[in-house]
Amino acid sequence: MSLFDRLRSRLSLSVPPAGIVAMSFPIGSSVILRDLVGASHLNGKYGVVKSCPNAGMGTSDYRQEVYVIDAKKKFMFKPSNLRYEPRDIDSLTTAEMK
Repeated sequence: MSLFDRLRSRLSLSVPPAGIVAMSFPIGSSVILRDLVGASHLNGKYGVVKSCPNAGMGTSDYRQEVYVIDAKKKFMFKPSNLRYEPRDIDSLTTAEMK
């Protein structure tokens, strides 16, 4: 067992599988909400990602915390319900384009 695995088991950390991390959004990303069923009134709203993917209570249902601008509130969403906000190339910084 690796050192990381031993520490994780001692601290009971929930680390998402590599595939989930690959499908997630970086903290600070501007996103648009889509395909929501239980909160369909939020579809099309803009938000900012505030967390890495976290497992739901005892499940493998990974979600990310997103601050929804119009609602002025944070919610947890599956990465599959998020899309990057389209932006003009002129609005991107050099760091964002790397």
